[in-house]
Amino acid sequence: MSLKISTSKIDQWTLVFIDGRVDAFNDKKTIQVFEDLRRSSESKIAVDLSKADFISLAFLRWLLSFSTALRTVQGDLVLLNPAHSIRRQIEIFIGLSSFKVFETLEDLNMGLYLPRRSEFESTQSAF
Repeated sequence: MSLKISTSKIDQWTLVFIDGRVDAFNDKKTIQVFEDLRRSSESKIAVDLSKADFISLAFLRWLLSFSTALRTVQGDLVLLNPAHSIRRQIEIFIGLSSFKVFETLEDLNMGLYLPRRSEFESTQSAF
């Protein structure tokens, strides 16, 4: 499957829509999109993964380092609506607590990020 990447601006957030697979064949192209945003001083980036089929581990690691760099300049990078398989991959290989994950753009605007596994388990044990 091919990869399509587009960006748009909504309020203070720059949305990056990823449709398809980010793998070793196209991760440089994907990284370039994020680097271009950094050069244009975009510091609040939301990555919409709702149509992403696959994200390579190498790209996830790079995205984590990019996110960390944004936070050092008062920026942020969040993930929107990743498929269960991608969310699980992040949880296993990177650690879900490394990213804020939101179900929808509305949730992002309201600050309602999805609970991390440890937060979810602690709320479940309270009942």
